[in-house]
Parts: sequence; structure tokens; C-alpha cells
Amino acid sequence: MKLKSLLAAALLSCGFFAANAQKGPHIGLITGYNTTWVIDSKLYDDPNYDSRTTWNSAPFGVVLGYKFNPSSTIQVEVFKNNMGAEYDIKGSNIFGGDTKTVGEKRIELQYTSVPVLYKFTTGEKVRFNFHFGPQFNFLRKGSEVNQVTERTVLRAGLSSTDLTAGDVEVYENAPATSLDLEIPNKSIVLNAGTYNRPDHATYKNDDKANFNKTDIGAALGLGLEADLIDNLYLSANVRFYYGFNDIRSDSWINMEKERGYYESRNNVTGGFQLGLHYRFDL
Repeated sequence: MKLKSLLAAALLSCGFFAANAQKGPHIGLITGYNTTWVIDSKLYDDPNYDSRTTWNSAPFGVVLGYKFNPSSTIQVEVFKNNMGAEYDIKGSNIFGGDTKTVGEKRIELQYTSVPVLYKFTTGEKVRFNFHFGPQFNFLRKGSEVNQVTERTVLRAGLSSTDLTAGDVEVYENAPATSLDLEIPNKSIVLNAGTYNRPDHATYKNDDKANFNKTDIGAALGLGLEADLIDNLYLSANVRFYYGFNDIRSDSWINMEKERGYYESRNNVTGGFQLGLHYRFDL
């Protein structure tokens, strides 16, 4: 009986320390790769653009968290994050002619992203996790460029058209040519070249002054964690993000509203995240 009592006490002690071992802080390194989108119904309806799948990296970051019990963790991540979107520019050789790809639009945004997440995990050595919370993004760089590879005629004068004849003054020295009496109401002619957007006199390529300095949204993800050795474990997650803020500056937004071409532009991402973590047991 005495031996049985000692064995029972030992097992209970092991269970107690194992439970305690599931509480405490953890640190880690993370990296990710995402498909990124800029949601703007005006651009999607624009006959001059054709959206294409865009991939960007969240190349490196750190994570700091605290596990309150076997299933509940609060963690903060800080990582470099590239967002944006790419579009094919569609034009023709003559007004009303067959369209073809004549260039590309690139919206390129670089942030420092800080998600604050609640994470639920199961308790096995290989375990499922589900996490969600707000994400704060602080702009580091931003640019929007239309790169036209050949002289082309674009449709213009439509409520859904980004490149309009009225942009001749906005696009620095962009040449507009009258092909018939209806131009410039129906089309604009651009020579091969790079057209920054917006191209005010104060605009500088890669100048974040043209973009919203912060983007706040919601992050949601799920995945697996697997113990490697002792307190070292690997994580593999699928992560989604939706931004609530327009990515552009107030002055740019006002310009678009004045010409009747405003629709909010929001960041959306979805992809994979890998992490290597170390847990400090208490």
C-alpha cells in the first residue's frame, strides 16, 4: 500500500509539473509569404486594367507571447510586411481597336506590421491552433506606378476609368492626341514611359507622403504547432488579413472624390507563416 501511495503521489507530481510547464512566456522568429490584393471596385471595373495575382513576402519578424494556461495565449508579432497589387494595362493601337497588354500598374507598399493576437491551442505535442486579433501596420514605403511599354490608346471619359483625359495635367507632360472630334472625351494617348500616381508637382516616387501612414485591420489564422526538442517548437499557419483604412493619403482621396473616381482602397492578404519558438516554462 505504501509503495502504491508513493507511486500515485509521484504521478500526481508529474502531472502538476507538466501542467505548470504549459504556462509561461515564449519568443520566436517568423517568416511568411502572401498573396496580396488592393480591393477597389473602380479598378476592377476599369476597362484599362486587368487584375493579376500578386505575391509578396513578409520576410522576417519576431514574436513574443505568454501562455496563461494549456489552451490560451496572448502574443504580439512585429515583422516587415510587403503588400500591394499588380495589374496589366490594356490598350490598343487605335481608338476602338482590339485591346492588348501594353504595360503594368504596380501598387507597392511596405509596412512594419504589429498584430496582437489571442491564440487557442490544443495540448498535444502536435497541436492545432486558432488565432485572431487586431493588426496595426505602419507605412515604411509606398508607390503607385503605371509603366507603359509602347505608345497606346486607352479608353477614357468613363466613370470607372482611372486614366482619363483630365489626367493630362496630373500625369506629368503625358501627351494627349486628338484622333477624332470625340477625343479627349473618350480616350487618351500615352507614349511609352513611367507615370507615377498621383503625379502632383510635389510627388516623389516611393514617397510615403502620398499614402496613409497607418493601416488598421483584422488578422485571422489557424495552423499546427509541433514540439521539436524540449521547449523548442515549430509553427506552420495560414494567415488572413483585411485592412479597414483606405491606403491613400487624405489629399489623394479628395482628388479622386472631386473627379468622381473614388472608391476605398483596402489591403487584403492571405498566405502562409512559419515560425520557430522557444517556450520558458514556469
